[in-house]
Order: sequence, then structure tokens, then C-alpha cells
Amino acid sequence: MQGSRERKNNAIKLTLAATRLRRQSQTPVTFKFKIRNEKRNRKSGALEHFKMLFVEAKWVYNSILSQTDKKIMGNDVRKASSFTQKEFETVVHKDRDGNDVTSEVTHLRSSQRDAVITQVKNALKVLKKLKAERYKVGRLKFKSEVNAINLKQYGVTHYATGLNSYHIQGFEYDVRVVGMRQLRKLDKDGIAYELSSARLLQEGGDFFIEQTIWVDKEIWRNYKNRNRKAYKHELNALDMGCSKTATDAFGNVYNVQVEESERLKRLQRKSRRQLIAAGWDPKKGKQKKIPRSNNWYKTQALIHKEYARLDNRKDAAAIQLTNEVLSENEVLVIQDENLNGWKANGHEKKVQHGILGRVKERLVASPQVRVINRWVPTTKLCTNCGKTYDDITQRERRFVCPHCGHDDGERDTHSAKDMIWLYLNMRDKIGLDGTEFKREDFDEEL
Repeated sequence: MQGSRERKNNAIKLTLAATRLRRQSQTPVTFKFKIRNEKRNRKSGALEHFKMLFVEAKWVYNSILSQTDKKIMGNDVRKASSFTQKEFETVVHKDRDGNDVTSEVTHLRSSQRDAVITQVKNALKVLKKLKAERYKVGRLKFKSEVNAINLKQYGVTHYATGLNSYHIQGFEYDVRVVGMRQLRKLDKDGIAYELSSARLLQEGGDFFIEQTIWVDKEIWRNYKNRNRKAYKHELNALDMGCSKTATDAFGNVYNVQVEESERLKRLQRKSRRQLIAAGWDPKKGKQKKIPRSNNWYKTQALIHKEYARLDNRKDAAAIQLTNEVLSENEVLVIQDENLNGWKANGHEKKVQHGILGRVKERLVASPQVRVINRWVPTTKLCTNCGKTYDDITQRERRFVCPHCGHDDGERDTHSAKDMIWLYLNMRDKIGLDGTEFKREDFDEEL
């Protein structure tokens, strides 16, 4: 018995080592498939099954968290590593009135319960590391809903069963999905890939499968660049702002604002009326818990769905903008803008309705983009005389140097031009790509 167990463990170790070696030459790519809200999936009970999966995942997550919390358990606190999935065949959780209820976990399978345990472990590890690096972080908070469940092993926990169907462990029937033509396109183009882990997602009342595949790095790079046209500019810079989403050094303006829909505003007003009807007084400060009606919860579900649609629109706009600027410029310079600081300075709505955070995240991940430190004075610097215009205000939309009288045109275009000049002439002094930036050294170099 002992010998067979050792052979099994050795076989697993060899497989993992071979996988790690293979991953060194591969890159991960994710595709998102939507589980269709259609008669076949509803009739088979798939949608209700997935809904209960996330409910039970929340129960397990919060149960683990309560037992690892010193304020709740005192000296009986447990380490996250001590939990096993077998402990969660039944779970004690809170109902809407805050009472303890014991429920059986019937939808969440063993591998999925294990994935929730791993999720808590990883979150606690990250918090411990941040605390060791002296970041101010609190403890993990209980979740009102879990929106992602990891599916670890392709072929066991999940696998494709057809051109538009997928199988999730623990469910009797395959589910119909939309979006698998993305994989069929790779097959048609002759791109070899390896299906791997996935995530089951819940977004705005809809369910998705986020599938990860692994492709050879060189093959994927050539595939992505197969239809790329010649770059318009070898070097360009992009200045991000509130009044305009982005402006480059050649004066091209990219302005995108995605505001809340009228339907969302109506639903929010309806939710507020329902709370007031339940006894909530908006004029008072902190109040005791207000009992929510079933209709209020239904309204909240509709609000979440509307926010999901808003997020999709913002994602699409961010993808379009980043693809456009990256396809036109071989090297793009941007600044590490402090978007949270902009919110604190009275630009909350502009940042909220804009897509700057999404654009910045995508640009920073691109190898074409070079990022300079946020404290480099790109707006204040006059490259004509080398002096800074420290008293420039937000209202001044044109840069005219008070020292030499140089008129460098529109303010945002001037900032983008400065980024190019700094990248070409002071590359070692501008904190490029996360390197150290010292204002004293920068001023001396000028």
C-alpha cells in the first residue's frame, strides 16, 4: 500500500515538473464564455444550480473566515491550512435576520470546496506579506456574495463537450455556452494550445466560464502581429487627463465618457424608496439594521445587472482605445498618473465616468509602453529653457513659459511632448518603469 502511494506521488511530481518546464516557453491566454439563459439550460436546472453554487461558496468562505478570526474564536482560532473540504458537507451560516442556520452543502463539490479553501489561504498569505512590508491593511472581511469559483483541473472539474457546450463537475447535464468560436478560430488558423484551469464567474445575474489556455510564446506573438500594419510613429507619448481622456504628442485627442444609464438611475431611486418605506431615515446617521423586503433584493439584482452592462461598455471602450494607440506607435511613453488623487481633488465624476484606470492597466501590461514616475513635472517643464513653471494652474489650458515666453501650445499636448523629450534626453533620471526617481538629481540634470 505504501509503495503504491509513493509511486503515485512520484508520478504526480514528475507530471508537475514537466508542466512547469513546458510553461516556461508558453504564455497564458483567457477566453470568456457566457452560459446561455435559454430554455434548455433553464429546463435542466443549470441556472438554479449555478446560483446555489455561489451561495454555498459564500457559506464556506465565511465559515472559514469566522474560525480564523481571533475576535470571534478567541484561543480556539484555527489556521487556514488546517481546513479540509470534508468539514464542509454541512455549514452553519446566518440568515437574513442574523440567526444561525445549519444547511447541507449539496451543490458545491469537493474540488470546488477545496478551491474556496485555497482562495482564503491565498488571501491570508497576501495580507501577511503586505503587513510584513509595513502596509496598512485590515483583516479579511465577510462576503455578502462570492463571484468566482476556481475550476482547477481541466478534464476533471470542467471540460468542453461540443462546439457550444461545456461540462462542469457536479452537474448532470452539459450547459450551452456562447463564445467558444474563439477557440474554433484558433483551430482553424492552426494554433496549437493547451486547455488548463478555468473560473466560474457570476456577473450581474449572468454566469460565465473564464477558460485559460497556454500557447507557445513565439507562435502567439506572431499570430497577434500577423495583420499589423506599419507603425505611424516610432515614438509617441500619451497624456491622460480629466477633461480629455488622453492626448498624444501630435495633438490627437481620445475622449471617452461612459455615464450611468437612465434605467440605472431609476432603479437606484426605487431602491431608496423601498428602504425609506421599510423604516430607513436618510437624515439620520448610523442606524440599526433595516429589514429588507424581497422586492428590495430584486431591485438590487437589477442594479447589479445594470452595473455589469456599464462595466462591459467601459471595457470595450478601453480595449478599442488601447488597441488603436498601440497599433499606431512602436514605443509609447505614459506617466504613472495618480488617479485616486484626482478623485480626492474634486474630479470624482470625471474619473468615475471615464476609462482611465482600465486604459492605464492595459497599457502598462504592454511591452511597447514605457512608464515614467508620477512626480516628474511633465506639465510644468519648459524644454526650451529648462525651467519649470511651478505656479501653473488647472485653468490654464495653454502652456506659455513665464521665463522665456515659449508658447508650446495646448497644455495636454505640451505634456506629451515633454514626455518624449525626457525619454530621449533624461532616461536615467525620470524613474522609468519603476526605477528610483529623485527630484534633486532630476533638477541637477536640467
